[in-house]
Amino acid sequence: MISDDSIRDEASTPVEDRIRIVEPRPGHEEGLACLSRNFVEEAPWAANIPIGQMTEAAEASSRLFGEHVAAARVAVTGQGEVVGYAGVYRRPHVMDLSVLVHRDQRRHGLGRELIARVFQALPSGTEVEAWVAAVNETSLRAMPAMGFVLDRTIEDQGRKVRVYTRMA
Repeated sequence: MISDDSIRDEASTPVEDRIRIVEPRPGHEEGLACLSRNFVEEAPWAANIPIGQMTEAAEASSRLFGEHVAAARVAVTGQGEVVGYAGVYRRPHVMDLSVLVHRDQRRHGLGRELIARVFQALPSGTEVEAWVAAVNETSLRAMPAMGFVLDRTIEDQGRKVRVYTRMA
């Protein structure tokens, strides 16, 4: 169950199994780093992209609390485990979206809800880019379903990347 405190209301779900989407707090860094490490184990190509380079708490901290963070949210279980993350970052001339969801929580709407919560925290009319590696088939299918439009395909560090955009 995802809640904020209640995206879905499933009274039969024990409290320890509920997932809440919250603003990042101190202590979430290690959970995000663990999520990143797990993703790199699952998809080794991810070691070359920012979401796969938060393998230590210091890097994760900058993605949660750094000065370039426009908005970030984490999904945590009732036991405090970080199982999802979305953040929008200021880069020169663009806002950039990152999303990461634990493999066991995918395909249940958690990524979609994380993105919705992050976008709610942005000024209306903010254009956000999402760079998706051409090998990331799951995200390539998900982006259009979440309202993102393919803007262009580029070559970045020797890999093909599809750049999607969406307005907040």
